[in-house]
Amino acid sequence: MQLINKQLRALAAVIESGSFDRAAERLNISQSAVSQRIKQLEQQSGQTLLLRSSPPVPTELGKRLMSFYRQAELLESEMFGSTNNTVHKLTIAVNADSLATWFLKATAEFMQQKTVLLDLRVDDQDQTLQLLRTGEVVGAVSAESQAVSGCDCYTLGEMIYHCVCTPEFYARYFPEKPSAERFKLAPALHYGPKDQLQEKYLAEHFDITLADYRYHQIPSVENYLDFIKLGFAWGIVPQLQCQKYIDRGELIILNPEIPITVPLYWHTWSVKSDLLRAFTTKLIHYCHQHF
Repeated sequence: MQLINKQLRALAAVIESGSFDRAAERLNISQSAVSQRIKQLEQQSGQTLLLRSSPPVPTELGKRLMSFYRQAELLESEMFGSTNNTVHKLTIAVNADSLATWFLKATAEFMQQKTVLLDLRVDDQDQTLQLLRTGEVVGAVSAESQAVSGCDCYTLGEMIYHCVCTPEFYARYFPEKPSAERFKLAPALHYGPKDQLQEKYLAEHFDITLADYRYHQIPSVENYLDFIKLGFAWGIVPQLQCQKYIDRGELIILNPEIPITVPLYWHTWSVKSDLLRAFTTKLIHYCHQHF
């Protein structure tokens, strides 16, 4: 039995796959049938639901329908999964640092106990909540504490970061001690255009703007740390990743007296889903034990 009609499934397939062709393959129907179903849904709603760009982009109403779709999909799989062998899927937004350090460990026990597939969307901790607002995910790890309408918010804890570099890099660019003038000369390392940790750190403690200093950019958590260890830049790294290198003397903390902490929160729909509640419980329990 299905709770979601074929028109809404077609809309979701186009948005999730990024094209009408791939949506047709996924639904095992023709591309024209996909287009016809979406047109029917738009006629019923009286509004455009999808901008026919490349990739197709949902309108505001289309985003709200996607939020409804994901909630209905989750409830449908729970209600009828035991009879039709449906595999549950959780689509979750998580920041790259959490994914690289603690998130998989926090979900390990849940994954072992449940028949579930994870679909992870990775973004900056200041951006993940937007994916929940647009209905793309059922839950999000975020640095924002304000709950989204229709969602619950739970405190996970704080991630500790260190501003680090190699001893050789320190000797070259900070012969005395870190200062505003020295930070303007020493190359920093950004994870990506949405990463603002370094920018906020320098603005708050050294009155330096983004235009005042030089920086590399590498959108890879693993290579980010490797780049710093090679002595090419300084950067802000989670303690869970860099502590062992600090202990071995391979990295040093630039300003140990200036703490860098990022609060993390788990945002999830208030929908009455046993699966989502169980996932939330496991996540919070792990974080409260280890943060």
